[in-house]
Amino acid sequence: MSSQHVWHIKMMSLFWVFVFASIVLPLLPFKIPSVCLFERIFGIPCLGCGVRSSIIAFLQGNFQQAIISNPIGPFVLLVCVEFAGYFTYATFTQRSFKWKDEIRIFRFVNVIVFSLLSLQWGCRLLIY
Repeated sequence: MSSQHVWHIKMMSLFWVFVFASIVLPLLPFKIPSVCLFERIFGIPCLGCGVRSSIIAFLQGNFQQAIISNPIGPFVLLVCVEFAGYFTYATFTQRSFKWKDEIRIFRFVNVIVFSLLSLQWGCRLLIY
């Protein structure tokens, strides 16, 4: 088994766990408390605060609340679904991009998501 195939399996598992947790969390009979250490220490929300609430609201069809919680949340969920699908396809068909191209695309998407989260966080801090 090649290192690229092992990486595909790990990434496929990671993204499907995230997608599955996003679907199951709203169905739980209790609310999961916030565990943001950054917010507890510094008293201001971190760049990821509200993503979980945003995703849950988005999946429940409450788009306005999703945008209020964190406007990047639905985008993060869609990126995770896309990656889960790609890595599942690559794992089971043994087809993929070239290793370097795959890493470059993955890093590029990570930079975009992190940049959007940072931009949203900066705007939130100005308002906060």
